[in-house]
Amino acid sequence: MCYNKFMKKILLIHTGGTIGCFATEERREMTKESTEQTRTLLVENFSKSDSFFARYHNKIEFSDYPLENLTLSENMTLDKLSNLINYVKAKELENYAGIIVLHGTDTLAFTASILSFAFTSINIPIILVSANRPVNDKLSNGNANFRAAAELIWKGIAPNVYVTYRNSDGITRLYLGSAIMQSENFCEDFKSASADKVFSLTEYKKCDALSQNRKPMALSFDRLCQSVLLIKPYTGIDYSFYNLENVSGIVHGSYHSGTTPYIDKISNHSIACIDKGIPLFIAPSSLSPDQYETMNYVCDNTSAVLLDMTVEAAYAKLIIALSLNLKGDKLYDFMKQQINNE
Repeated sequence: MCYNKFMKKILLIHTGGTIGCFATEERREMTKESTEQTRTLLVENFSKSDSFFARYHNKIEFSDYPLENLTLSENMTLDKLSNLINYVKAKELENYAGIIVLHGTDTLAFTASILSFAFTSINIPIILVSANRPVNDKLSNGNANFRAAAELIWKGIAPNVYVTYRNSDGITRLYLGSAIMQSENFCEDFKSASADKVFSLTEYKKCDALSQNRKPMALSFDRLCQSVLLIKPYTGIDYSFYNLENVSGIVHGSYHSGTTPYIDKISNHSIACIDKGIPLFIAPSSLSPDQYETMNYVCDNTSAVLLDMTVEAAYAKLIIALSLNLKGDKLYDFMKQQINNE
């Protein structure tokens, strides 16, 4: 490999999260100062590592992303994500080899999915990097996640949205952004919805085909649609409690077998009760010989469309579709066709 002093920069955008916190004796605190310190610490630690690319640490450019957008990821909003998307859109991306977005773990999968659909036309990689603990904690995986992202960008990973993350087994993996799933409660590990969409760091060339499989789209919106309702099923769910007055679309999650509650058309405990002419999608779910009859009833008695993708991806995809002002058949066609390997 030959890399010269004119190689392009990596743009480093800090959105907050644990990777923007400093650990104290009492709690984890995120401030303007802590985010500035942590991003500096990440680059310094990378520069001192044994990575071949450590010599290029001065090619990592701190972004001027507005500080008012910094947040712990549990407080991430669609307004803040709109600001992030617009910020990236406004950059002269030809000047960069890639983008690293520092982000919290709590909502990482949702952000990765939204960016995966928002940037299907981008010609450089975007890699989300997070940390299980603040980076000044010796048990943090933040430095390993950051190093992996920087190395993959300079090695020439194909344009797309990714996540690099070291799980508790000590292995740092590369996840496709449209297939990564939220961590389980009190678990520091991430999973992918598909075994062929998570890779070892040496398998990054397998992403070439996935990048070519994207459906390029123009971002003809300034703000993300905020009227998508996400419902997760639970025992005793009563759909009469949901006010659908200002809802433009609904994504309904499923149980582990891909099912949702259905008793009959009129029961408040049946998903049919929210079938009010609003686009309704169930994910992850599909009809197959192994599927329970419940879902046949759902398909026969509601307008619900089953989507074979993560609930995070379905929610993100519907937000993008409605932000693009898609309606009717165009909306359903968009949701059912593959956009970015979801």
